[in-house]
Amino acid sequence: MTTNVAVDLRELFVMPNVVERTPSDSKMPIGTSEALELMPLSRAREVLDHGEREKKEANGIPILQQVRQRPRNVIVGSPGGGKSTFLEWFQLKVASAEEEFVLAGQQAIPLLLRVRQLDPNDLPIGSAMIERATESRDFASLTPSGWLDRQMSNGRVAFMLDGLDEVDPEICDKRILPWFRRVCRQYPKCAFMVSSRPVGYPAGIFRRLEFSECELLDFTEIQTAEYARHWCTAIRLARNETSAEAKREGAKDGDQIIAGFEGHPYIRSLARNPLMLSAICLVNYFEGGQLPKDRAVLYRLCVEGLLHNWDQRRGILSEFSFDEKLRVTREVALQMQLRDRAEYEVEAVQEVFFSVLKDPERASSLLQHVRYRTGLLLERRPGVFAFAHLTFQEYLAARAVYEGNQAGISIERLIREHRDARWREVIALYCGLAPAPAARTVIEALINQPDVQAGLLADAYLSAGPELGQESKFRRKVMAAVAKAEVGGWPDSQSIRFPVEEFAPIANEALGHSARRNVYAFSWLATHLTLIDWKSMVERFRSASSLHPDGAGGVNMLIHYRGSDRILAEVAQYSASYRLPGPRDYETQAEQALEALTHNQTATGPGAQAAYTQALTVVLASPRMGLRWLEASAPLPDMLPCEKLRLLFERLSQRARLELPKAELNEETSNRILKWLASLSGLHAGGSAEERRAVAGVRKKSA
Repeated sequence: MTTNVAVDLRELFVMPNVVERTPSDSKMPIGTSEALELMPLSRAREVLDHGEREKKEANGIPILQQVRQRPRNVIVGSPGGGKSTFLEWFQLKVASAEEEFVLAGQQAIPLLLRVRQLDPNDLPIGSAMIERATESRDFASLTPSGWLDRQMSNGRVAFMLDGLDEVDPEICDKRILPWFRRVCRQYPKCAFMVSSRPVGYPAGIFRRLEFSECELLDFTEIQTAEYARHWCTAIRLARNETSAEAKREGAKDGDQIIAGFEGHPYIRSLARNPLMLSAICLVNYFEGGQLPKDRAVLYRLCVEGLLHNWDQRRGILSEFSFDEKLRVTREVALQMQLRDRAEYEVEAVQEVFFSVLKDPERASSLLQHVRYRTGLLLERRPGVFAFAHLTFQEYLAARAVYEGNQAGISIERLIREHRDARWREVIALYCGLAPAPAARTVIEALINQPDVQAGLLADAYLSAGPELGQESKFRRKVMAAVAKAEVGGWPDSQSIRFPVEEFAPIANEALGHSARRNVYAFSWLATHLTLIDWKSMVERFRSASSLHPDGAGGVNMLIHYRGSDRILAEVAQYSASYRLPGPRDYETQAEQALEALTHNQTATGPGAQAAYTQALTVVLASPRMGLRWLEASAPLPDMLPCEKLRLLFERLSQRARLELPKAELNEETSNRILKWLASLSGLHAGGSAEERRAVAGVRKKSA
């Protein structure tokens, strides 16, 4: 990073929430799941921003309230969740009496010890605890002999032990835990707090000492926004801005950061962790980045921090190099993507570690280190591993493809399989990792794929470096391809973030000039009505015979779905366009127009009536009539039908009822069509009993 600005913790801090666990919850380690099946990637995406978190948030309380209510607490939370930060804030605020915390009738004395700074062979007692807490022998010597022992005996001390997981599990079991239990029994009147990651805390070990076990919750959306504002304000104060200016401008900066990734579920989910949110703020504030476009930079900071750098900064060293850790986790991530898994058995993880290191003993030791220290690859439940966040798995998989891998997976294969959901985010992140020429090659190849989805293409381009964005000709080519590309699934609407004024003329030009109906240009224009070039759309509908039926269907759909009464009156005169062959599942363009008109609830005047009349006349005169469009039609506006239209709809209903028994439609579709027809003729929902029996009888004979 490019900065080492020191900020005031009191300005930065946002109070997190906790939920207290009952004894029955402690049968399993905190943060695990009872499910035995390995989670596929599709399911992991579904629960990315949902799951049990909302339920916990409803029951959570501020952590300060918890420690006021319960004298002994274990705080268990994920890496970067804010455990150490809370203890440091608590020590600072209570010591300065800015926060009232009364023990034995007086303001408490906070004492914070960090497990990583303790000598397991010489654990402190008495005044030695002050020396360890302050890291100053001189300061400890200033306290009167026996002073701390007397304060603890009287119950005036809030004793905090941070990072129970930051020591070898065997040393913790044999040295740290017995020592801490002795302290608790020797000074029963004190308040005690212990913090740990889930993997370093065997649930229930302090129950006999009457500790409450609390799970530290992720930030809520409100807390996330508040933290971003606090972070930006703290940075400005550290640069000696006035308090008023720092708070005013810092709040604006924080809101802008949050707005930048509001529609991106991956980053929004990641931002609920305070440490990850700090990295997001750093990428935006100091690196000049924009999210989600520059998320590869963010993921690199988070992955490398969890894997190695953040431990190094805390003085926690390991025998394994960063390169070794990166290579094994990279290969594991790619294998999990390849097998469509968000979880992996320990045996499979061990096999990958060994294949990379070629040394069984070192591979086993490294797996233990990754498991207990990194917080990147977690043991979700006994024998099952998963990455701390799905996006870290996809980032590392992209890095494996870019930097080379044992499985021989190339970017060319991913392009061929671009419709496979496993590779969507991996392809985009690859473009964020690769230099501009390599990213351009990938994007060109995607443009040439006949079935590429708009969201993937835009995501790949917007994830690439700024160099490509400066090539105006190539940029326009990409936007035109996006406009003509098929609208895919999640998260198309979030990932396509071209400036509105720049994309509008391209979307207007693209609609209709494609052999697809469901293109992104239609979706975009349907939500930007003031930017639609209606004159061009009307002319394109008039000359629709020169367009592919699906392309013409897109223009047809936009006009009749979003057009005003004036626009509808203008197109109603072009009867030849209504008679043209329709898109797939439609016999004529008129059927497409009728379906769209039923969803245009604002156009009910003479223009709409003229368009209905023209479309109905064409449908009724056609030798063949499609039925599937009736299933997607909406109820007609009450004020629309005039006498002429009512007669036309009655004829439509009669013909559809005759055609329905012969159509190859399933029962559910047939019933929905009958229900819509019933709304026209006044029959009860679902059609008459005779009609339903007729449909069933014809279907039985056909079978």
